[in-house]
Amino acid sequence: TAPSAEMVRALTDAGLTAAVSSDAEDDAGSYLLYRVLSALSETLDTPSIGLLRAPADAPAGSVQRAVKAAAQAMARHLSPLPRSRAVA
Repeated sequence: TAPSAEMVRALTDAGLTAAVSSDAEDDAGSYLLYRVLSALSETLDTPSIGLLRAPADAPAGSVQRAVKAAAQAMARHLSPLPRSRAVA
């Protein structure tokens, strides 16, 4: 799953209120998250998956800052892809 503690720190540092929850909600987002997580194998190549929720009345600028902060936190945990070698 996604590095939730680091994502909360990044969101808080961006001036946003954030919390981590493992409680499922009865909505399409939670359903899709569960389906994706249950379909993935547990390997080193498995991507980080998470669900970021914003209040419906959140200003667009705040949501944009939140997505950027969360994505940057996740990106710090990505491994670089190996470069393909040219075939002679």
